[in-house]
Order: sequence, then C-alpha cells, then structure tokens
Amino acid sequence: MRVLGDPDAWLERDVALLAGARRIGLIAPETPAAAHRELAEHARAWSPWRSYAQMHLWRVAAQ
Repeated sequence: MRVLGDPDAWLERDVALLAGARRIGLIAPETPAAAHRELAEHARAWSPWRSYAQMHLWRVAAQ
C-alpha cells in the first residue's frame, strides 16, 4: 500500500481486519464468509482511503 502509493488498496480476505472490525463492534461475530462480505460493504464507503482504514483495523486487532 505505502510502497505502491495506493491509498485505496483493500485486502479482501485478511483475517486481522475481521478481528479489528469485531473488536470495535463494526461487524457482528458470524461465519467468516459473511463477515468478509459485511466488512467489504463497510469498506466501500471508505474509498478512496481504505488503506488507512486497514492500518487502523490492524492496530486495533493487535491490541
């Protein structure tokens, strides 16, 4: 994301993103496939800055 300079990159199946989103209450605990789809829907609204949202979700997941 940073190396290529793409502020809108989104890693569709990243499990750490799910963990961060669940931790902040953005998505409910569901089956993994449904959770990925739900998070992707949220991410569409964050475009063109989804890379920054990913970094925040990763940070929350690591806490």
